[in-house]
Amino acid sequence: MAKRSSRKRAETQRFRRTRRRSAALLLAFCVTFGVTLSILLGALLRACAPRLPVDPMVTTDLPRNPPLAGPLRTPTEPIEPQRVEVVRWWDAVVTNTLPPPLLTAGTAAPTRPKTTAGAPTVTRPSLTAWQPLLAAEGLDVSVCPPAELRNYLDSHPVTASLQYEQSPSVRAPYAAGRLTDRSQQAAVNALNAIRLVAGVPPNVRASDDLVTTAQYAAVLLAKNGKLSHTPGQPADMPSAFYQRALRGTKGGNLAHTVGSTNVLLNDLRQFLDDSDSHNISTMGHRRWMLNPGMGATGFGHADVFTVMMATDRSNASAGAKHRVVAFPAQMTPTAYFSPDWAWTVSLDEGFDISGVSVLLVRRSDGRQWFFAASGSDGDFFRSNAATGQPRCVIFRPKGASVRAEDTYYVEVSGIRKGGKDYPLRYYVNFYAL
Repeated sequence: MAKRSSRKRAETQRFRRTRRRSAALLLAFCVTFGVTLSILLGALLRACAPRLPVDPMVTTDLPRNPPLAGPLRTPTEPIEPQRVEVVRWWDAVVTNTLPPPLLTAGTAAPTRPKTTAGAPTVTRPSLTAWQPLLAAEGLDVSVCPPAELRNYLDSHPVTASLQYEQSPSVRAPYAAGRLTDRSQQAAVNALNAIRLVAGVPPNVRASDDLVTTAQYAAVLLAKNGKLSHTPGQPADMPSAFYQRALRGTKGGNLAHTVGSTNVLLNDLRQFLDDSDSHNISTMGHRRWMLNPGMGATGFGHADVFTVMMATDRSNASAGAKHRVVAFPAQMTPTAYFSPDWAWTVSLDEGFDISGVSVLLVRRSDGRQWFFAASGSDGDFFRSNAATGQPRCVIFRPKGASVRAEDTYYVEVSGIRKGGKDYPLRYYVNFYAL
């Protein structure tokens, strides 16, 4: 009886082991089958799927760029002859046969070199011999060489610990308080350094009236505990204090920062970024910072809230001179831009941007991005909001890099001014500061 029980238990164990092995084999088969099926279905869908919208920079009668960073899209409609010329010109760039930086009317576009078999010969430019390309058409700004920015930063400190000459009070009895002149001037210097990079006048100064208004506004935000350009009046806040603070919140860039050692510098970087889902469609904070007509500002801080007065237009002569401002600029330090930030072109109110499109090309590998209302390789917006310069073309390329010695070609088409086309094309060169 005991032997039969022992034999029965052994048989039961063998059966269970066999069942477990069978289950494992079945699971492995199902997983393998599922992966194989998904690959086959994906290939089938890609083969049957309709082509993406065309890139109007490529024509059927022009040899295509080699797939250095992904193939270009096949066109279905003709484009303007001058844009064909730009494509041929850029082909010469990526094949390392560089013509003059920008073609002018009547200049023959270089032919694309080919092997005897007819395939394009491509040599990627050597970054060890990298030289910035500064030719531009349509921009109304200065170019800031790296040495000029470094000299400015050496003589104008942009970092300082946040210190108060008079501490603010965010509860009754309220007191606006005041930052030390050193903290205030460091923030103004940092703002001017950004403007220097952008090519607009770096001569914004701290105004005593705007400094005071910004500090009132910061106290109001701290009292209410949230960012708002139209905050409500606390029940115990005097009306005169609230009205001065409200003027600051309506006319300022607002930030909330926790845990930063250089609070004001960090807040300026937030304003320059401006690419979150709430702000990317207008980029208002950046546009106010880079507004050529700005002549004065003031910074206020209370608790974790910062206010930068941004709507001053006292430098009207500069505003009239600098009508088109791009950021990133022609020479931009990598520390002043990030791959996930939007690119902007701001223009004054005399321009029409309703029909614009943008071509962006990376010089190192020839990769192209195209942006238009019909479809884009990333985010694309056109803003007519009255913030800084009232017209703005906004585009954020998917997969773009921001590395030292990266060079991009930017062409914005479809801008109109006075009923005529306004050509705009330029290079952006990134460098390590």
